[in-house]
Amino acid sequence: MSLDLYDEFGWFPDYNVGTRTSACGAHNWGVMTRPDSYHWTISAINGGSWGNSISIAGISQYY
Repeated sequence: MSLDLYDEFGWFPDYNVGTRTSACGAHNWGVMTRPDSYHWTISAINGGSWGNSISIAGISQYY
């Protein structure tokens, strides 16, 4: 699974902070400057971007 983290800038395009790829576990993007101006997306599952599915027991996000 690949996760992309984006820093949001209002009317301007969101900045891709980076992508982390792993089968499971925790990902760290370092220090985030604002706790309310980020979002993440799942960009790939099992190496593919379409037609896949995923089952997740839970997600925790920490700042």
